Amino acid sequence: MINMNPDFRDKNLINHYFKIKDYENLMYIATEAQIGDDFGNDMKVCKKIIQWLYAEKFKDAYYLLALYYIYEENNIKEGLKILNEAISFNCIDSLKYLGDIYFAGTIVEEDHQKAIGYYEKAALLNDVQSISMVSFAYLNDIAPCTSLKSLNILNKGKKLNMKDSILCLAKYHETSTSINFDFGLALKYKEMCLDEDNFVEVKKLAFDYLKRSSSTDKYNKRMLELFEIASKNDDLDSLNLLGYFYLRGDIVTQDLNKSLQYYEKAQSLGDPSVKREINIINKKLKELNA
Repeated sequence: MINMNPDFRDKNLINHYFKIKDYENLMYIATEAQIGDDFGNDMKVCKKIIQWLYAEKFKDAYYLLALYYIYEENNIKEGLKILNEAISFNCIDSLKYLGDIYFAGTIVEEDHQKAIGYYEKAALLNDVQSISMVSFAYLNDIAPCTSLKSLNILNKGKKLNMKDSILCLAKYHETSTSINFDFGLALKYKEMCLDEDNFVEVKKLAFDYLKRSSSTDKYNKRMLELFEIASKNDDLDSLNLLGYFYLRGDIVTQDLNKSLQYYEKAQSLGDPSVKREINIINKKLKELNA
């Protein structure tokens, strides 16, 4: 039982919850007292309640009590101790908070690896924000994606249609050193994320197809489609490659007129390097029409 100021109007209700050990309602009252509501923002009452709940090992109290020590009493050491105790109870709020402060370097020294470790634990408990943070870290090489735990988290993100998670899976499966190397699956994941109105993304995926130099007709067809989309957005690389493909006739049936169209458009957009190809094509067309 806690002692409260005699004028605290909800003391009878609070003491009733203590008697019946209604932790959920006590936690609700403590939360409301902390943020300031009809309970008069009585922080002393809030502290007493959450200290009692903490002593009873009610996991939701750990996070709230830790924040009290950190922000009300400036006792960071005690707050961090309680937050780390909460990890054994799978307290998602505590894990996320630890991830946040170590990632940003607020109140503690910045440590991305430690931060990701906390986020990973929360992500495995299905916390959406943490899944997003872990995916971002894997995608940007802040943390390695190497274990079954990593794949578990990314697959959770894929189910939630998180772009970073899906792109991480693509990155994982296209890495030649991975035991799960699967170029086709990597492309499938990238296609899932593709915004065809974003010609930068389109061009990047087209080059992913090209870099593999695949002889698969299905892949070559899709590569050409993507370069075509980018070329319509006046992308010089795409125009030059399409001109080259139709000039050589390796991936597509040779078509000198089409090749000329792509090269001439590139020239009109200010690319002087295609002048030689244009001359070669015009010469060949003249010979064919002679």
